[in-house]
Amino acid sequence: MPENPPRLSFEESGALAAFSASGRSTCPRAHVGCALFNKNKVIKGTGYNGARFGAPQCDQVGCLIIDGHCKSASHAEDNAILFARNSDLTEGYSFITIRPCRDCFDLHLAVGIAYIYYLDEYRSELHKDYIEEECKKCGIELKRLEIDIISVIQKALNFHQGAGGLLVGRNRLTIEEYIPPI
Repeated sequence: MPENPPRLSFEESGALAAFSASGRSTCPRAHVGCALFNKNKVIKGTGYNGARFGAPQCDQVGCLIIDGHCKSASHAEDNAILFARNSDLTEGYSFITIRPCRDCFDLHLAVGIAYIYYLDEYRSELHKDYIEEECKKCGIELKRLEIDIISVIQKALNFHQGAGGLLVGRNRLTIEEYIPPI
C-alpha cells in the first residue's frame, strides 16, 4: 500500500486558515486574515479586514484614511474575535497573515490568547516594543512563522491526492498549474 503524503502540521494548518480568510478581505491596503483556535487546537473563528456588515466596502468606495489607517475596515483579528465571541479562547492560538497592531494585540490579551503566530511583519514599527514587552510580561508567545504559504498549499494538494483525499483519482495537481511563476 503506498504511503500517504504527510498531513499539515498545526502551524501550517493555522497559517493556511488565516491565509484563506485573507482572501475575503475588502481593504486594498492590506489583505489580512486571522484564524483563532482554542487551547485544544480546535478552530473557533476566522476573520478578515473589511467594513462592517452592510456598509460599503473599501474595494467599492475607497478607504477612509485617518492618521495613516483605514477607518472603514475592521481588522481581521477584531472580526475573528467577534465571530468566536461565545468561545473560550483562554490559552488559545491566533494565526494572522501579518503581525498585529497594538489595538489588535490588546484584543488578544483581553480574550486570553497565549500564542500569536504571524506570517509577515506589520508595515509600521509603532508599538512593536510595547507588544514585545507585554508578551514577556504576560507569557505570550509571539512568533513569526517561517512558512512558505505556497509550499503549504502544495503540501495540502499532495495530501488530498493520497488515500482518502478529496482529489483522489484526478490528475496530479501542482501549484504551478494555477499560479504563474513570479
